[in-house]
Amino acid sequence: MSDQDQEQDLGPRPEPETEPGPGNPGGVDAVPEPAMAGDVEPHDLDPDHNPAVDEALPEEMKTLEDTRTKATEGEEDDEPEKESPA
Repeated sequence: MSDQDQEQDLGPRPEPETEPGPGNPGGVDAVPEPAMAGDVEPHDLDPDHNPAVDEALPEEMKTLEDTRTKATEGEEDDEPEKESPA
């Protein structure tokens, strides 16, 4: 068979189609994308940006805890303590 005979035997080419993509996660209860776009405030606001706690927040809550250690600063430890042989 020649190439021309094989093409004639196949018939017309089907039109290409794309399958629809998967639906939104969450099914019918899913929130559509445009509603979620843009600046969205987190559920728990930073105390500096939360107007409800401007006057009620104690000063201790506004200051950050100092968590620096020798390990996080990259400093070498002093000589290790000698343990007793017992």
